[in-house]
Amino acid sequence: MGPPTLALIAGVWLLSCGKDPLSQVVVVYGADDALAAQASCLLIQVFDTTEGRNEELAPVRVELGVDGELPVRLPLSPEGNDASRTYRLEAQLFAGECETSESLGAQTVSSGYVQNELRETHIEFDSACTLARCPDGFRCYEGECVEYCVDPGEPQGSLEDELRPTAPAPCGSACGEDACVGSTVLGCESAGYYAIDRDCGFGCDAEAPLPACVKLKPTNAPPGFEWDSGLAAIDIDDATTETVFDPDTGRVFVVSRESQEEVAEIRPANADPLVYAELAGIGFQKTVEEGVGVGLGPIVTIDIATGFFTIDSLTIGPLGALRAQGSSSLGEISAAFALLVDRRVSVFGEVSVAATTERPGPGGFVGGGSEFGCSDDKAEGCGLGGGGPGARAPCPGGTFVTTLFSGGAGGSYGAFGGFGGDGANAPVCASLPGGNFGTTYGRRRLTVLVGGSGGGA
Repeated sequence: MGPPTLALIAGVWLLSCGKDPLSQVVVVYGADDALAAQASCLLIQVFDTTEGRNEELAPVRVELGVDGELPVRLPLSPEGNDASRTYRLEAQLFAGECETSESLGAQTVSSGYVQNELRETHIEFDSACTLARCPDGFRCYEGECVEYCVDPGEPQGSLEDELRPTAPAPCGSACGEDACVGSTVLGCESAGYYAIDRDCGFGCDAEAPLPACVKLKPTNAPPGFEWDSGLAAIDIDDATTETVFDPDTGRVFVVSRESQEEVAEIRPANADPLVYAELAGIGFQKTVEEGVGVGLGPIVTIDIATGFFTIDSLTIGPLGALRAQGSSSLGEISAAFALLVDRRVSVFGEVSVAATTERPGPGGFVGGGSEFGCSDDKAEGCGLGGGGPGARAPCPGGTFVTTLFSGGAGGSYGAFGGFGGDGANAPVCASLPGGNFGTTYGRRRLTVLVGGSGGGA
């Protein structure tokens, strides 16, 4: 069945019975391939806007696949062949039944006629406009909100040809300033049209000096820090991998549970972690509070960092695992981990903030690593502890290569870590004392996000 031609216009639009050539506009509705494959119904509401009227006429419904296929032709002729008459068409494309199923986009146009001439207007439903919401008097055209007026053009040819959408025309209502439409920010461009800046996760703030996405600020963030939502939906449910968020750099990647080797990168690191960036739909920024007192016993002041991630939704299935883990160097504190989820959170699997021998937990210090002549097998955890004097104790007179070290001390935080176990290194030394624990620090109330120290090794 070919494209339908609808002759359903009555009342205001009647065929001329006079001798003059007919004044007529044929409005052709099409869609890009992606939307055409989903479309089931086209609903067109017709309004007579002559001399300020806003009279709704009978709506036009086209059941695609029954009445015909896209493109759809809608011929309009003015009553009495009066080309001074004007009209507005509000069309909406649906994936199922008209008005009750998912909308694939809306297109509104306002136009008129050319006396005694046949003209055409081509309107395309575009995937870039499916979710667009434009202010009154505007429509989405190639991903931007433009004035909805059109000037009918010369006929383009048969419907088998590749048809070009009719360009927008000025109708005296060009945007004067940015605007909010629902949760979308529309930026008024110099050419008089609205550019769709983005769909805001937390809504659009129309009361701001310039309409913009609503930004949130956590209570423990430094002054001036705020952000809006990321756009990614994170879905984790794989028994063989873990998804790792690095609060020091903003990287998000996937590792094998068995080998801990990286198998995929979801989000690259920020070029500057201290500057907010949205990459792969995930927002990230690291903040730093300098010289924060975290003493519990002796007063300790350190720089406290927090890595904030923002996403749209989070689902961790029964087999899935999310791990937050820093990448700070030995002796440096890792950034704390904060994840802001805009909409839905479902957690049935595992969420871990544990450290490994190579990487600290978020907000904590790295443990011993493979240094000082020890084996490359980092599971041995050989090296200095990260949180103070919980270090190795070599035999006096020994060398780093030949000396067997004693056990490192446990890392301290709110309480002291344990002493390291004594080691033996005969005949040079009868015994080696274990490492001492580090100083205590931290607050009884978690007013700042600071983790524990890595143990010595």
